[in-house]
Amino acid sequence: MGGAVKLNQKQADIAINWSGGLHHAKKGEASGFCYINDIVLAILELLKFHARVLYIDIDIHHGDGVEEAFYTTDRVMCFSLHKFGDFFPFVQCFFHCLKYNSFIVVQVI
Repeated sequence: MGGAVKLNQKQADIAINWSGGLHHAKKGEASGFCYINDIVLAILELLKFHARVLYIDIDIHHGDGVEEAFYTTDRVMCFSLHKFGDFFPFVQCFFHCLKYNSFIVVQVI
């Protein structure tokens, strides 16, 4: 959240969450040890001042909570690189951009 606020106040040009964020939490449930989705909250903060947000998720796990939060909007583009296969959160998806033009999910074998 702090990085998003600094970006909105023009005190920073880029924000990176080196700890990875809690990107599995959903609106109605905790998931994958994540009980609140700090990434979703930061993106919502950015959307107060910016028409669009690009979220880049480079993690061994797919950020399914972020995907679910913004799946029906074209204001947030998620680019997710994660491990493919029998691995939490067990998504078998590819190139969500075909439906809403806002999600690109690349699974690394």
